[in-house]
Amino acid sequence: MKRITGGGGFGDVYWGVLQDGSHVGLKCLRLHSVSSNSDGKKFLKRAAHELYVWSKCNHANVLDLIGVAQYGGQILMVSPWIQTGNLLWFISHNKEVNRCSLGTQIASGVAYLHKREIVHGDIKGANVLVTADHTIKLADFGSATLRDYTLQFTATTSGGGMSIRWTAPEVIKADSKATAQADVYALGMTIFV
Repeated sequence: MKRITGGGGFGDVYWGVLQDGSHVGLKCLRLHSVSSNSDGKKFLKRAAHELYVWSKCNHANVLDLIGVAQYGGQILMVSPWIQTGNLLWFISHNKEVNRCSLGTQIASGVAYLHKREIVHGDIKGANVLVTADHTIKLADFGSATLRDYTLQFTATTSGGGMSIRWTAPEVIKADSKATAQADVYALGMTIFV
């Protein structure tokens, strides 16, 4: 692991290099905050849930999950390194980019998830990555839900805090779980950026 590049509710993202020279993104779970109490168990269930949902995805516009690793006593979710960053950063530094193409790719990734009965639950500019060749990659499945589980995760799998700017009004008002319809709202708000 080289340096921290970002972070979220329950993990920090680092850049790293595998033994074969491949550059990877490493989402390092904050296990130091995990204890044997109920909050610690919820944290671990949420991490297992994210890995489970993410492992079900295989699409050009969804970030690949390479695997899981352990390093320095921490659990790492390993994915390809996306050097150009997220949609917000990319658009602010590439004013002339074809936004229609980017929006179409985001919609394609969301449509794929919904066809697989996966609700992302946190679509926003920061969770949409853009590769050097301008390919969109949806990322961060920590708030995702999957309709039919073959594993049981209980109610602790719902996401944490919501991103108000991208969250559908009905989700904010009712404090309810995300739906495919709420994903479509967030998709629209993301494309609007």
